[in-house]
Amino acid sequence: MTRDDVDLSRVHVGKRRPKYKHLSDMLDDKVVVKKRQDIYTKYSMVCDEESMYSDEYDDTYDSEGGAPSAPSGDAEGVRRPFVTPRVLRTARDELQEESDEESEPEEEQKVRSRVEFCVNPEEIRARRAAQPPPPRGGRGGAPPVYRNTNVTGKPKGQGQEKEVLHNRDRKEKHKSSRANHNRRQGAQWKRSQGMMPS
Repeated sequence: MTRDDVDLSRVHVGKRRPKYKHLSDMLDDKVVVKKRQDIYTKYSMVCDEESMYSDEYDDTYDSEGGAPSAPSGDAEGVRRPFVTPRVLRTARDELQEESDEESEPEEEQKVRSRVEFCVNPEEIRARRAAQPPPPRGGRGGAPPVYRNTNVTGKPKGQGQEKEVLHNRDRKEKHKSSRANHNRRQGAQWKRSQGMMPS
């Protein structure tokens, strides 16, 4: 406080009291809005509520010549029907749209809508018989045809066949993918049978 030109009217000592006690009091105070109103009236951006909202019926397009006509570019002269966007559709609209399309037989709809608790075994057998057989080598089909995977070959020094060398390279390349494979499967089977504490 070494300066002499301090405006003491701006200095406040003690706790400042708030102007408003509640939020609703602050929102109800329209002093600032009334101060700004003259600025907006200069640019004619403020309208009277009475002129802005009128309850009278608007008869602008009631006369025969006043209604907008269809564009002349259409060959048929008919506009497309209005379609509600999917986002704004309700369940009732979708049901109405489905009924407009080709209706399926009622029996099929009943079967789809009903959750079947116990299915007739004869129907299951008939469905399986109607299905095409699975591809060869897949699950449930004929067993896959295994190729020769011999890696032993002839004794050392007598030369090896090309297929044996190919199988050895293949085994060396893929050995990381099947490490501990059988041991892991066996332990898992034992656990499932309750032979080992998990």
